[in-house]
Order: sequence, then C-alpha cells, then structure tokens
Amino acid sequence: MKKYFNIIILFVIFFLLSAISISAKIDIGGELTASLINIIDNEGNISVYPQASLDLELYIPPFDNNQIKSAVYLYTNPATSQLDFMFKKLYLKHRFEKLHLTLGRQPISWSFGSMLNPVDFTLGAMVMDEETGAKYQNAIDAYIPLNWNTSISAIAAFPETSQDIKWGLRGRTMIEGYDLTLNYVRVPEIDFMGTIIPASQRIGFTVKGDLGPIGVYGALGYYFKENDD
Repeated sequence: MKKYFNIIILFVIFFLLSAISISAKIDIGGELTASLINIIDNEGNISVYPQASLDLELYIPPFDNNQIKSAVYLYTNPATSQLDFMFKKLYLKHRFEKLHLTLGRQPISWSFGSMLNPVDFTLGAMVMDEETGAKYQNAIDAYIPLNWNTSISAIAAFPETSQDIKWGLRGRTMIEGYDLTLNYVRVPEIDFMGTIIPASQRIGFTVKGDLGPIGVYGALGYYFKENDD
C-alpha cells in the first residue's frame, strides 16, 4: 500500500508541475553541515570519520490554491560510510474553502514547543525542540479550521514498519489564553527489528499557556491495547 501511495503522489506532483507556467519562479536552497568524528581504540590508534549532511529544499510558488513542497536530506550513513538520503517533504497541499488537504511525505507533530509530548502523533518526533526522522510520515492530512483559534485535523499515515494504516484525530482550541488539545491515535501492529509490537490506542490531552509570569505546559494520556476487555 505504501509503495502505491508514493507512486500516486509522485504522479500527481509531476502532473501539476507540468501545468505550472514557465514564468513561475522555482528556487532551490539548503543548509550544509560537516564534521569530523575521531575514535581512539584500545591501542591508541586514531580513526577519523568525516560526517556531512545537506538539507536541500525546492521552493515552488503556490498556484490555484495548490502548494507543492519537496525537501530531501542527504547525509553520510555512519553504518556504511556512504552517501544516503531521506525525503523529508514530498507533498501536495490543496486549500478548499473549508478544508486543507495534504497528501504525501510530510512533517507531522503535535508538540508545539514542548520538550517532549508523550501524546504526540509519533512519540519522539520532537525532542527538546529538535526534530527527528520520526516526524516525517507518508500520510493524508485533513485540516478543518472552524474559526481563528479552533480546528480539527484527521490523519491517515502509512508507517514503514507496518502494513496497516495509523489513524489520528485531533481537536485544538483556545480558552481564556490557554491552548488546549484533545487527540486520539490508533497505532497498528508494528514489526520492530523482528519483534512484533501489538496494535494499541491512546487518548491524549494537552494544555499550554501562561500562569502569571510562568509558562505552563502539561500532557495527560491514556494508553490501552486493542484486545483489552
């Protein structure tokens, strides 16, 4: 299913790109980082391993309520010492009158500035305000803005370690200066390095705001397996 999903997204994006006027401005940019890792063994020998990574993003101007995002992460794989890559973004977003629909490889996280959200769509997507590879999902995201501070979003993701769909539903609003969210996630059965992790579900609630001069953040989650009676 994941294979066909990616093929369909690529086909749709290339079709829309072919429809863009040749006068449209398309830019490309990125950030290059490089470092050296020194390892000293028991005999005092020093081994030097160069590490490099490149965040490369293609900017395509919006057209006809459509937005295409493409970003790839090139890096030196520490296991093979060879160049490897990962798509961070490869998605199409269309803005309907009352719905924003996003299809493809996209960043998904519900942390919004917290150190670690235990009820995030994927645990560990954001840690200490730093993103990880778990943040990027092959998914369909439907976002419905109800007013300026209230919204509902529904997500159907296709995990690389499962043949089933991962579902998520989230509501968000603002009450008396506090940012409140309520979400539900259904995680399918996952094969993690030969270990089968059974399907599970969770319900989460988060609150964020200011209590006088102090910033307040809290999260509460209820986790349960599907075979619970």
